[in-house]
Amino acid sequence: LDAVRGGALMLGVLFHACLPFLLGPQLWIVRDDASTELTVAFYVLHVFRMTVFFVLAGFFARMLLERRGVDGFIKNRLMRIATPLAMFWPIVFTVIVAVLIWVSVRAAGGAAPAGEAPPSPLTVEAWPLTHLWFLYVLLFFYAGALALRGLVTLVDRGGALRARIVDPMMRVVAGPAAPLFMALPVGAALYFAPNWMAYFGIPTPDTGLVPNSAALICYGVAFGFGWLVSRQVSILESWAKHWFSNLSLGVFCTIVCLMMLGVEPELTPAEPGFETMLYAGIYALGVWGWTLGLIGAAVRFLKS
Repeated sequence: LDAVRGGALMLGVLFHACLPFLLGPQLWIVRDDASTELTVAFYVLHVFRMTVFFVLAGFFARMLLERRGVDGFIKNRLMRIATPLAMFWPIVFTVIVAVLIWVSVRAAGGAAPAGEAPPSPLTVEAWPLTHLWFLYVLLFFYAGALALRGLVTLVDRGGALRARIVDPMMRVVAGPAAPLFMALPVGAALYFAPNWMAYFGIPTPDTGLVPNSAALICYGVAFGFGWLVSRQVSILESWAKHWFSNLSLGVFCTIVCLMMLGVEPELTPAEPGFETMLYAGIYALGVWGWTLGLIGAAVRFLKS
């Protein structure tokens, strides 16, 4: 499972490398020859990549908490998540600004372009988290999980309610119908997201210190799902049995979504209505088909 989590992050390199080659208008700092294949790869990778990551992040987070306790968990997460974020964000942001300047100078024939300097993006609403947004969002989820766990512990000190109610419910939710159950909150969050760009799926919370609600719901559900599954690791064996059907569902839904929108990125916000609702539901189903299929396949074929 750790290999799958690492693989999901490594796919981010391919995902971002596809950006200069997308069909349609320029969406990235630089532009190269448009490629249908790389545009499709960009779309497909965005469907499942980060949901897989957050499911496994929640799964391992609870394991770490059980092993090290609250104090050890907090110290570990500060060292492994918060510290890299604080260390590398200035470097990443500086490099991106440098490339922006370089591209602008080249486009202006070697001289600095005329005009006023753009306003500073370093505000709460426009803070550029860039490619390290997932570390920032993880800190939100860790804090929320600790707070919720503390509240649950106060109500259910002996764990009887969790054993009698939560665990049986999870066995149902995480069973063969898991893609459908998990798609419901994700589809609703996407449909009701303000100015939702349907082609780009779950809106990436890479701008602003308050993550957008759709991303918090979609990735928060994934993190919480992984957290609860770690209470019953045997659930993974069920995913291993159904890996092919889940993965096939993910592929099928992705194809249907591409047929509905077309391959070229659409930059116009989706209009509310039945077609958008249908697309959001199919997209969410694809997200969880891919996610459970890939994790199940790893359990089936990579387990030592």
